[in-house]
Amino acid sequence: CVPTGEILTVSEVDLKKDATLIVCGTLIIRGDFSPNANGANFWVTPGGSVTVQGNTNLNAWVNLYNFGTFSASNLNLNGGNAAFWNIGTGAQVNVSGTINVNAATQFINHQGLVSAAQLTLNGTATACLSAGACLSVTNFTSNGNGAVQVTGGSPVALSFTGHATLNSQVTSSSQLFVCQAPGATVNNPTNWGAAQVTQNCTSGCGVLPVKALTLAATREGDQILLKWRCSFSCARFRVEVEARGGEKVPLWEGPGTALAIAKGLLPSQPSWTFWVVGLGPQGQELARAKASLPAEPVLSLRLFPSPFAESLSYTWNGEEPVVLHLFSAAGQELGQLQVSGGAGHFQTLENGIALASLPKGFYLVRATLPSGQLIATFPLIKAE
Repeated sequence: CVPTGEILTVSEVDLKKDATLIVCGTLIIRGDFSPNANGANFWVTPGGSVTVQGNTNLNAWVNLYNFGTFSASNLNLNGGNAAFWNIGTGAQVNVSGTINVNAATQFINHQGLVSAAQLTLNGTATACLSAGACLSVTNFTSNGNGAVQVTGGSPVALSFTGHATLNSQVTSSSQLFVCQAPGATVNNPTNWGAAQVTQNCTSGCGVLPVKALTLAATREGDQILLKWRCSFSCARFRVEVEARGGEKVPLWEGPGTALAIAKGLLPSQPSWTFWVVGLGPQGQELARAKASLPAEPVLSLRLFPSPFAESLSYTWNGEEPVVLHLFSAAGQELGQLQVSGGAGHFQTLENGIALASLPKGFYLVRATLPSGQLIATFPLIKAE
């Protein structure tokens, strides 16, 4: 066992028959990892991490269960009944080279994220996906009928950016959603089978018909607060704001689930559209989500007509009420009236003075919020 918080670096790991190694901390294997003993089990717990700097070769009757993070140069499932399990929304598999799943072996991905340069399924090998799992690869090769199986009734995703070689039918399940990136190519596209394929797809794992990534934007004083949630394992996030011409301007990149932005740092425009981009371990884009928020509204008060005779009309777009103070040309306050947002008209002030009773001449209305903040002033003329 590698305890939580410990970092262990070794040249090799030799598992005997029916042995079990549990990694709760960090294990770094400098060479290849090739457990050959029947019944050997290897567990990476949530929060645990294993890095194999060489190749990982799983042979007959060997099982590897990853609930944390597993990285390798290449991953080969060779012997009969060998299985690799990637389990949970926090489970990540990062392979810089190729994942080879050979005959009579299984690669199971339940809710997790698997990233690789190449995924090859040979013969009777199967990749079993469930509960929103995603395979994000550069190239994909299928050499066995029904190589991708979907269990549990929830949609799963396969995203590729390079080339797909389909020498046999990939799946009989319509719950496999394929994201074919712009410029990606495929031979024998009819061999996707029942999969639902989106071409020129930029959403990666977000091709799933469920919200893989959600974003909410709210105002908090002089800041905009963004909060997001990723339903699979995103390594990092990038936050962008959309400028007037549609250009997306990066604001921040890093780990986390929230970001506060000072409004003064945002472009001056009527509304803001924010994007959060979920990124994989190699920086690849997995999913996008957006949220829009109107910019701080400009308060607008109108008072008319001028000249007036018996009544005045107003429009006010504020949420707070506004107080209208009426002054004579000599500066004497004659009365006031509080009005609410919207449109309306009035003929008398709160003290009962009727507008029609005012002598002709010049008047001034000062409009304030209940706090006393001045909103506007209006010079008015009283007609005969």
